[in-house]
Amino acid sequence: MIAGIYQLTPLKELCLSKCRTPIRFIMTSWRDGTAGAFRMGLLHGIYCLGCCWLLFVILFPLGMNVGAMAAVTLIILAEKMLPWPRLMPHAAAAALVLYGALVIASSQLHPTFKKDGSAAMPAEMQMKMPGSGTAATGHIKP
Repeated sequence: MIAGIYQLTPLKELCLSKCRTPIRFIMTSWRDGTAGAFRMGLLHGIYCLGCCWLLFVILFPLGMNVGAMAAVTLIILAEKMLPWPRLMPHAAAAALVLYGALVIASSQLHPTFKKDGSAAMPAEMQMKMPGSGTAATGHIKP
């Protein structure tokens, strides 16, 4: 829900405006030399980070699954490429706040929900259990 609310802030709008048009940023922020290029790259990177950091943060509670990564990628791509600069951030804000409210109301909607109440753990992160015969790679002992 916090990521959704951030989508509507003036800071998000400022950062997105700089990140949407990198050529305009280059033309208005030009600095000569290697140090100038470094400074320009750092400043533009800060704008891009300010634009999308909470969208990346939401991947952690969503379990870092491919579906969540694809959804975040599509949101970022749409924010930066579609000709309507305010439509996608506002649509994403509505979707994120609504999804957050639904998860609060019903935790079964969270992608890592398990019926026993514990969080699902990706197979890559599971530790070898004594006597289980499987390791983190999923290979069976001979």
